[in-house]
Amino acid sequence: MKKYIMAAMAAAAVIMNPSCTETQNNPITGEWSTPFQVPPFDKISIDDYEPAIMQGIEEHKKEIDAIVNNPDTPDFENTIAALDQAGSLLMDALMIFENESSINSSDALMAIEARIIPVVTAHSNEISLNETLFNRVKSVWDSRESLNLDPQQYRLLYKTYRSYELSGATLPEDKKAELKRLNGEIAQLQMQFGQNLLKETAAYTLVIDDEEDLSGLTGDQISEAASRAAARGMEGKWVFGLDNPSVIPFLTNADNRILRQQIETAYLNRCNNGNTEDNKDIIRKLASLRLEKARLMGYENFAQYALQDRMAKTPEAVYSLLDQVWKPAVEAAKRELEDMKPLAAADGVTELEPADWRYYFEKAKQAKYDLKETELMPYFQFENVRDGIFYVAEKLFGITFTKVEDIPVPHPEAIAFECKEADGSHLGILYMDM
Repeated sequence: MKKYIMAAMAAAAVIMNPSCTETQNNPITGEWSTPFQVPPFDKISIDDYEPAIMQGIEEHKKEIDAIVNNPDTPDFENTIAALDQAGSLLMDALMIFENESSINSSDALMAIEARIIPVVTAHSNEISLNETLFNRVKSVWDSRESLNLDPQQYRLLYKTYRSYELSGATLPEDKKAELKRLNGEIAQLQMQFGQNLLKETAAYTLVIDDEEDLSGLTGDQISEAASRAAARGMEGKWVFGLDNPSVIPFLTNADNRILRQQIETAYLNRCNNGNTEDNKDIIRKLASLRLEKARLMGYENFAQYALQDRMAKTPEAVYSLLDQVWKPAVEAAKRELEDMKPLAAADGVTELEPADWRYYFEKAKQAKYDLKETELMPYFQFENVRDGIFYVAEKLFGITFTKVEDIPVPHPEAIAFECKEADGSHLGILYMDM
C-alpha cells in the first residue's frame, strides 16, 4: 500500500514507502523505479493526472468488490485491514494531484478538478453507503472483544466502524439516496469556493512605480516585489499580491496608509465583488446543504454532526472554550490599542482602521520594547525554523531527517529529506519547499 502524510511544514509532503502498480505509459500508475520508490515527479505531466485517478477508481472498485464478495466469515484481516489497504493507486494519484494543484494551481488543473470531483465523490458514496460492506465491518466490530486485537488494530477497527456510522451507512435506502445528492452538491460547492478564492487571490496586484511608496519596507521585501514585477514584464516597478507572504509584510511595514488601505480592502473582499468569483451565494447554499445533511443524519445542526469525531464533541464545549479565551483576548487587544493610539495620532490618524492595526502594532512593539521585526528575522530564517522542528521531532519521537540528493522532487525549489525511525529503519521522504 502506498501511504502519504501531508505535513504543513513549509508546504511539505511526506511520502511513505510505496508499493508499485503495473500499467503502461502513465508514470503515476506505472512502476516507480525511483530512490525510495517516491513518485517520479520529473516524468509526470498534466495529462497524466486524470487517467491515473480514473484507473485508481476502477481498481479500488475491484478491491472493494473482493471484500464484499469474500465468502469467509468477516474478520479483522479480510475486512478491516483489507479496507485499509484498498485504494492505494487512487490515494497516490489524488495526493500527487492535490499537492500540485494546491501549490501550483492553474486553469488547466482547476478544469481537471472540476471533472474529477463529481466522480470521486460518487465513488466515495458507493463505498461508504454499501450496506453489505458495512455489515461486514459491523460484524467485526460486534465481535471485537474476542479478537485479541493490539491497540493499533483496535484503533483502526474503531475508526473504520465509526467512519461508516458518520457517513450514513445505517440510514434507510431512501435517505441514503438523499445523502448521496447532498454529498455531491456540497463537494461541488466546496471545490468552487476554493477555486474562486484562488482566482481572486491571484488576480489582484498592487503595482508601485514610485520608489517613495516603498518607504518602511525592508530590503528583502522590496527585492521580492521587484522580482514579482520582473516576472510580469514590469521591470523597474514593484508588485505586491494578496498571498500572505506578500500582503502581510506590506500591511506590517508600508508607511503609505492609502496603499495599505487599498490592499487590505482587496484582501478582505476576495470573492465578495459581485463577479463570477463571488462566493456569497455559494456560502449560503453550503450552509443550507450542511444543515440539511446534519438533520438527515439525526443532528440539530451541522456543528453537532461535524464535532462527533472531534475532541470537543459538542458545540457547547467549543463555545465554553471560546468564552474562556474571549475575555482575556479582548483585554489584551484593548491594551495593545492604547499603546498604538498615540503613535497613530502623531501621524494624524485619529481612528485606527483594519489596515492600520499590523502597522501600528509593529511600531508600538518597537517603542515599548525596543524590538524590531528585522532583529528577530535572523532567528526565524527558514533553515533555523526547519532545524528546530527536526530537533523537536527527534527528541519527542526519535525521528531523524537526512537530506538526500538525486531524487525526484515535486518542484524545482523543493528539497528532500529521508526520515528514519529511532531504530534506523526507513520511515519516508519529506519534501520541503524553500
